[in-house]
Amino acid sequence: MLLPTLSVSMLGFAAISSKSAPYLNSRFEEHAIKRDAIMPAERGLTWTPKKRQSSINQIASVTDISIQQDFSSFSKQTVVIINQLQANILQLQQILLEQELVALVQEQLFLLQLENSIVDNIRKNHYKNKNSNVNTIIVIVQQVSDNRGGNQKNRYITRQIQSNSNVQEQVVVIIQEQNTIQVGGSGSNSNSNSNGASPTGSSSAAQSTGSVSAAANATAIGTYQPDLAQFPGYTPNIDLLPADLQQAPQFNFGTQGADPAIIIQANQAVFVQFNDQSQKAQDQSTVSAEIITAVSGEGTLSKATTAVVRSKVW
Repeated sequence: MLLPTLSVSMLGFAAISSKSAPYLNSRFEEHAIKRDAIMPAERGLTWTPKKRQSSINQIASVTDISIQQDFSSFSKQTVVIINQLQANILQLQQILLEQELVALVQEQLFLLQLENSIVDNIRKNHYKNKNSNVNTIIVIVQQVSDNRGGNQKNRYITRQIQSNSNVQEQVVVIIQEQNTIQVGGSGSNSNSNSNGASPTGSSSAAQSTGSVSAAANATAIGTYQPDLAQFPGYTPNIDLLPADLQQAPQFNFGTQGADPAIIIQANQAVFVQFNDQSQKAQDQSTVSAEIITAVSGEGTLSKATTAVVRSKVW
């Protein structure tokens, strides 16, 4: 009798165990689900993810790399020629200083790409519409204020744009850029002496793009000829004129012109005049109709038409 009883007891215990196991597991999962549902909301009030700052640093790093790559591409396309006077050949130390200045000027022009694009379009449109039969080559003279080492010195660069490159006949106009490039000193952002190139009046928040030596390696050297009587031809390159110049360069070729892009500057006494041919034709039709009506005896001339006829404009 003992054996059957034991067998029944063991089987009963096994049955109870097999029924209770799923129930215990279900309670644990339910507790875990409730805990996970509550904890994030509670933790979110005071808990900051540990990887957040790391992610921000990675984004900043990627942005810096992208800017450096853009500047590297820009500096290869924007060639700045160091110009020296024939009677004053640059020595090695002077060349190194000029190369540093070239790199800083390239940085500044990189930051000014958008602004220069806008003002250059104004210049191109102005001269193209003023004389559409020729290609006006616009030589832009810009001052560079070199404050490296605490000693302010004025330098000049020139660059060129074309109003109508598809036309063979050319004329040359020389204009003065209103903005001055600041290099070095407390008012700039470049990497030379912990400072840099920042344009006067520029609101750009972009940071300096890096290595001076990287841009200087591709620098070329040319000879500045102040008495050159004939325009040497269009070039996309930028010329850094010699340090010996005490004032803005005066060229013996081309004509001095007013900068049409000055209109974007504050408090300028200039305006844009649109040549609307359709409106002019409409006005002429109105005058013509009034004259015909008046001649036929069916009407009279308006004051505006009378004034036009008397002035012999129409």
